Amino acid sequence: MPAQKRKTSDSNTEHEDDNSKLTDFIPVEPPTSTAPTPDEIQWISNKNSYYPFSEATGPDMVEFIVHGTVMDQTFLRGGPESFSHTVSIDLSNKNVELLKSYIYKIPNYVPNIYRLPIQVNAAKFTSKENVGLPFSEVWEISDGKLIRDVDLRTPISFERVKKGTPVWVEYTMVGYNGKAATKEDSNKFDPGVTLRLLSIGMLSGAGDDSKYNFTSIKRRRAGALKN
Repeated sequence: MPAQKRKTSDSNTEHEDDNSKLTDFIPVEPPTSTAPTPDEIQWISNKNSYYPFSEATGPDMVEFIVHGTVMDQTFLRGGPESFSHTVSIDLSNKNVELLKSYIYKIPNYVPNIYRLPIQVNAAKFTSKENVGLPFSEVWEISDGKLIRDVDLRTPISFERVKKGTPVWVEYTMVGYNGKAATKEDSNKFDPGVTLRLLSIGMLSGAGDDSKYNFTSIKRRRAGALKN
């Protein structure tokens, strides 16, 4: 986790869905604060993209935090051929709908055309900073009630972010305009939104399997007898 403090506020992370899915049963403490509502967000245009601001955050972009289960973390390792750091998180139905309620307010949103980084309940968060190195903004904390206190966060390795691990993801969202094909450039793409990954956090010990012994009991007994 970066040492600097951010002026952030987070989206609702409680899971109260009726559908039975793994993410909904992960214990999570209630957030210490709430993000501005979708109607309170001011989408400011800059270089063909839209960025979220609000009166509460002033000159700083609105940042969100959401709780879910890691589904894929392949690109957190980084390297010479890396294009970005990405992590896919399984979110509750409630949090998916909350996230979409913000996206629908982006000025360039167009139904049935807009590209969303969400497949069913899997949301993909992306960072394109320092992609040649492993993603470094990973932290753990001993008490979920204190996740907003950056001074209590301890930096940990990206390798702790494993499939099935419950995590908090800090992010912001950026809407981008599409591009029409031209005679000079045939490449085109539709408008959409990127969920910009800021950090990944977890409770102390989560994702750490070093405390488990994967050696067969029989083999260990056989080794003891030989000695």
